[in-house]
Amino acid sequence: VRSSTIVPNKHDRLIIKISGNQSLVFNDTRKFGRVWFTANAGEVLGKLGPEPFGKEFTPQWLYTALHKKRRQLKPLLLDQTVIAGVGNIYADEALWRARLHPRRPAGTLDAVEARRLHRAVRRSSSPRPGCDPDRWSTSPCRATVACTGTPRRTAATTCPSEVRGSAT
Repeated sequence: VRSSTIVPNKHDRLIIKISGNQSLVFNDTRKFGRVWFTANAGEVLGKLGPEPFGKEFTPQWLYTALHKKRRQLKPLLLDQTVIAGVGNIYADEALWRARLHPRRPAGTLDAVEARRLHRAVRRSSSPRPGCDPDRWSTSPCRATVACTGTPRRTAATTCPSEVRGSAT
């Protein structure tokens, strides 16, 4: 929401004037976003999977979802009908944290690996990078020392399959 008296920015794709001199602005630098005007939000949102921090997204739910599909892990994580809100960077980070190869068939994960991936998806998607989402209620995660996260992957590190010595 911005003041209506402003000049549109380069990447403002939609400006809706609302009450007073306020406007709701959709700014989309990379043109990946979409705007729908609908009387029924279910038409647009109904096909989305659970969000990583939603109550539905549990380790057991993820294990079951992985075994329903015959796809590689990374494309499955990117499918918004499976898990909403996981993009390319978050999927890469989650797979790295879980030590799972992106090309591995999703249905081959056991319950322990699914639990590791569940935790990794939540940690990678966290608005507080490096913090454990399961401890937000007990820990403010204001500083790195208060967090239980793992360091982010750097370009010099190797792929999980190279660490394990096998490509799945």
